[in-house]
Amino acid sequence: MKLASYAKLAEMLGSMAAQIVKEPVTRLEGWRLRQAGRRRRARVEPVRAERPVGQDERAAVTLVNAPGLAEARGIELSEHKSDYVRNYANLIIVSAETDGGGTKKEYTVSGTCFDGQAARIVQIHDFDIDLKPAPSILLMFYPDRPGMVGKIGTILGEANINIANMAVGRREKRGQAVVALTLDDPAAPQVLQRIREAIVVDDLFAIQLP
Repeated sequence: MKLASYAKLAEMLGSMAAQIVKEPVTRLEGWRLRQAGRRRRARVEPVRAERPVGQDERAAVTLVNAPGLAEARGIELSEHKSDYVRNYANLIIVSAETDGGGTKKEYTVSGTCFDGQAARIVQIHDFDIDLKPAPSILLMFYPDRPGMVGKIGTILGEANINIANMAVGRREKRGQAVVALTLDDPAAPQVLQRIREAIVVDDLFAIQLP
């Protein structure tokens, strides 16, 4: 396993988690799951993700000072061990918990590096997905219905924004779906508003990754 590739992946997952939470983070958890032995039992080691520690992007957050900054912001860092394993040689999981209005919510993103190098985001919340990270990602959650992707493409095209790749995750036909589009250029706020009105999204996030 090439540690530099997984360190970069952990940074990207942390950044994504920080951008999809809606309230201040109160608890941050990180894991690295690794297949070990013929019985495919998981060996789990903690991962310190950089970005979710503070949502203030002006702060100089590093792997060294992240625990201290988290404590200063009232964020609980926790580490776990588990026998749970996915069909990947290595898997990085970042989970951020919030407590807005007394209701706890959990936001989870997972990723791996194929051949130790090619990073992929493979799960967002409880949706399986195959997303190649890119600097600009448009992430949407909405009820799966015919014609939705076409409407999104039309709006982006009219704004002269090219779609580089698309990844879709869903659990059942016509159920809840997650759609992630990697864009050549970020979408302006007015473009995002047009998309919200056209397809009535449950959640929409314009994500910028390092």
